[in-house]
Amino acid sequence: MVRLLGKPSFVRLITLVLLAVSGLAWSDAGIKWSPISTNQAHSVMVYADLNQISREASIVRIRLLFDNLGADAEGRRSYVTLREYHCSRGLTRTLEERFYAGQMGLGSQVSAQASPDCEIRADTDPESTACAAPWSPVRPRTVGYDVFKAVCQLQTT
Repeated sequence: MVRLLGKPSFVRLITLVLLAVSGLAWSDAGIKWSPISTNQAHSVMVYADLNQISREASIVRIRLLFDNLGADAEGRRSYVTLREYHCSRGLTRTLEERFYAGQMGLGSQVSAQASPDCEIRADTDPESTACAAPWSPVRPRTVGYDVFKAVCQLQTT
C-alpha cells in the first residue's frame, strides 16, 4: 500500500523531525529537497525541489529525487530526475535522470540519460513530436501515481 508523507513510518517521521529541528536540509548543489511521498512496500522516499517548479497551463516541470533504502542490481541507490507531468491528462515524461551509488543523490554517479531539451511551451500537446521525450500514462496504484498526484497539487509562486 502506498502512503503519502501524512502517515510515514515512525522511523522516517522521527528522522524528518530531527532534521527539521536541527536546521539541517537535504541539499545537493544548492537544491533543498522537500519530502513529498513515501512507499514503504518499495522502500522509497520521494523528494522535490520546490524552488525550481514551473507550471504552464496543466503541465508541471519539476526536479525529483527518488531515494531507495537499498541498491538495485546495478548499484543504484538513488536518482535525480527532471520530469514533466500533464496534470489534466494523467501523463508524464522524463527529460533527464542521473543515478547515484549513494542515498540522497550522493556518491558516485552510476549512469545518466537525457532527452533533448524540451521547451515546456512548445509541447503541451501529448500528440506532438516536438520533444523527443515521449509522454506515457501514469499507472494507478504505483509510486509514480502518488508522486503525480502530489506534484499536480503543488502551487507555484
